[in-house]
Amino acid sequence: MKIQLPFNTALVLLLGFISLTGYSQCWQNITKGLNHSIGLKSDGSMWSWGYNGYVQLGDGTNISKNSPIQIGTATDWQAVSAGQNYNVALKNNGTIWAWGTNSYGEIGNGTSNNFVYSPIQIGTATDWVKIVAGHTHTLGLKSNGTLWAWGQNGSGQLGDGTTVDKTTPVQIGTDTDWLIIVPGFTHSMAIKTNGTLWSWGSNGNGELGDGTYTAKSSPVQVGTETNWVTVSTGKYHSKAIKSDGTLWTWGSGIFGLHGDGTGNDNTGFNKTSPIQIGTATNWTSVTAGYETCTALRADGSLWVWGKNNYGQVGDGTFVTRNIPIQNTTAVNCVAISTGRGFHDLALNATGEIWSWGLNIFGQLGNATNTNSSIPVNIACEALSIDDVSLNGNGITFYPNPVKDMLYFQSEQSIIKVAIIDMAGRTLSLKTVEQNKLNLSELISGNYVLKIYTESGVTSRILVKE
Repeated sequence: MKIQLPFNTALVLLLGFISLTGYSQCWQNITKGLNHSIGLKSDGSMWSWGYNGYVQLGDGTNISKNSPIQIGTATDWQAVSAGQNYNVALKNNGTIWAWGTNSYGEIGNGTSNNFVYSPIQIGTATDWVKIVAGHTHTLGLKSNGTLWAWGQNGSGQLGDGTTVDKTTPVQIGTDTDWLIIVPGFTHSMAIKTNGTLWSWGSNGNGELGDGTYTAKSSPVQVGTETNWVTVSTGKYHSKAIKSDGTLWTWGSGIFGLHGDGTGNDNTGFNKTSPIQIGTATNWTSVTAGYETCTALRADGSLWVWGKNNYGQVGDGTFVTRNIPIQNTTAVNCVAISTGRGFHDLALNATGEIWSWGLNIFGQLGNATNTNSSIPVNIACEALSIDDVSLNGNGITFYPNPVKDMLYFQSEQSIIKVAIIDMAGRTLSLKTVEQNKLNLSELISGNYVLKIYTESGVTSRILVKE
């Protein structure tokens, strides 16, 4: 027998549930720079935290923040990538945006030696599909498979055959089969659609992996294998994974970066060609940082190795590790970010961020400035009873419970409505047309509507029959 509670009673119980649980499952993308971090939420909004001396947080100030703050009001961000002290981002419409320091033209707006306090559009093209920030140079892919680069180029890391900085995007060669792009400190790596691996830029420690120590200002193929699936660039080293799930390393081995049991805080052998790390065949993702590496296995387990002076290995110690160590705090991980600096980020399957390592600028995002040698959780902003109302901001809707069509009455224009389930996941983002929404596709249950207007956001309870 089904018992139907009166709506007011059900609402009281539901509000109590929300106040206890909050909404922590909403992050979908993470990236980190030298001393700052950025994340995208499932509603398409962008958030930043950490050091802001180079205006890299994008909030229009140079004041550092130790917990996430929203960058603007846009909710159509698709991806974001953090450089040393700048950032690049991609919107759903295929446009690219950038902000932060611009010493070498890494912003891409035709200038250099200036600060950009908030995101600005770069060019007018709408066919960008991937954008990645390096230390001080940027790589981008267009929908036709062409490769583009801009920013610092003193070591040939742009790949255009020169060592001259570029302040606007320039096409690299004429190939149209680029798939994965990864700019690093002063070198770059990429994978083509045929599974071949390519590199260019500085090579003083063998970081290009082509068997030499000679810098290259244009892409050169690494070996002859055609089964590379992902690659990552560190300061003077590189890491990659093959389609058989094996993990590979080359370049500098200081701080144990090769993960093969060699190297320590002061010494390490260079490798000018890829060598395998261990024998595991279930690696799915790897990020090569300045002096630390993180990697994921197919079971969602997180593994870290390298320098550990700020706890960036995340194992509760400050001991440098020269073989991958499993982190048992952050589990069920689906994405990682090491890159520049001395802190790390991981995203788990339920949309929560874990962070650890250096935190003097608040780059861990946990509202403190205390370093942590174990992962700490960054949840979404909690939704409490005070955030949910029946008649807030002059907005009403009916019927509630609703079967199919939901009608709105409002004193101001409703821009859009986000429909969020009770696990905190944004299911859809809808435009209200003629003051109504068709919700027939929703299954029966309880939801929260986030109603966006020109004056702000109102969160309201909805019951679907």
